[in-house]
Order: sequence, then structure tokens, then C-alpha cells
Amino acid sequence: MKELLVRERMAPWWVGLLVGLVCAFFIWVVFASAAEGGSEAAGLRVFIPVVAIGSYLGLAVVLNVRMVEVTPTGVRIWNGPVPIGASVNTAREEIRVCYARYIVTMHKGSVADRFYTAGVETHAGRQIDIYRRFKNPDKALEAAERVAGVLNYGAVTQIPAGLENQKRDYSHRPKVLAWGALFICAVIMGAIWEIRSEP
Repeated sequence: MKELLVRERMAPWWVGLLVGLVCAFFIWVVFASAAEGGSEAAGLRVFIPVVAIGSYLGLAVVLNVRMVEVTPTGVRIWNGPVPIGASVNTAREEIRVCYARYIVTMHKGSVADRFYTAGVETHAGRQIDIYRRFKNPDKALEAAERVAGVLNYGAVTQIPAGLENQKRDYSHRPKVLAWGALFICAVIMGAIWEIRSEP
């Protein structure tokens, strides 16, 4: 196999629908309050940056698809059509192994979820998931072997594929904290805008 293309939505359709409805409601509140003017629009500028960032993130959740392209020259990952996060380009020479890995998601010190992923690990130790969720190790190992088959196509040196039973905390906490900080900054910016706009 000369190429492998993996395409999956950023979130399930029902999550996208729910986020879209919530964002549409808040956008409507902002515009309706602005149209009313007077006391209805008081303090509105505080929320405009938050609604703007939230709507952008919501649009990404509704529309975005994660694309992974594996070729004999390496792995490329990008999200679209709404720009969010940097694309990842990893050359074959950087890849050490194609893995099927057991993931444990932790929440407040207890196990929240268990599943398997398949992807590649670089010589520097960076792990790049290509397939993000399997319920059993056999399917994950098959996926890792498919990835290895593409990367090894026509190559003299072979990249191995294997199942790793090492448990890892697959927490999304850094991303959540980053987005939380961005929303707090948006509130502060909106508050400054509101104070400076007062007569």
C-alpha cells in the first residue's frame, strides 16, 4: 500500500449539533441585546470577546475533520476547514516505531476510560496517534501494522509495529487549561473595553 488516509470528525455529530445550538443562542443574545440598546446592552462588551472565541471554537467542533495522511515518506496531520491547531509533519526518518497502545484516562485519581490507539512514535519520544480509539488490542495492532506497511513500502530499513501494554495517563488537561486561560483573557479584554467605553 502506497498511501493511507484516515479521516474522522473532530467530535461526534451530536456534540457538534449541541455546540452549534449553544453558540447560536449566545450569538442571538448578544445581537438582540445590542439591538435593544439602553439597559439591555449594559455590560454587553464584556461578553462579546468570549462569545466570539466560543463561536469560533464551536464552529471548529461542528465543521472540522481531522485528516491523517501516511505515505512512504512520512506522516502528515491537519484539521480543517476551520484553522485550529498546527498541522503535524513527521518524516519517515524521524519515526522509531508504529505502536498499538493501551490508554487509561484518569479523572480525579480514578480511571475514567480505557481504550487503545494506534500511531507512530518518533526517536525523540513524541507520540502521534493516527487512529484514536479501539476497544480491543487486536484491531489496534492491525491498524499499527497497516501504518507500518505504508511507511515501509519500498524501504530497505523496516519500521517495526507492535503492541505496548504500558498504561499512560492520556489527560487533556493542558488543552483545557490553555482554552480556559484564553477565555479568561477574553473576559478581561471585554471588561477593559466596557470600562473605557463608559461616558
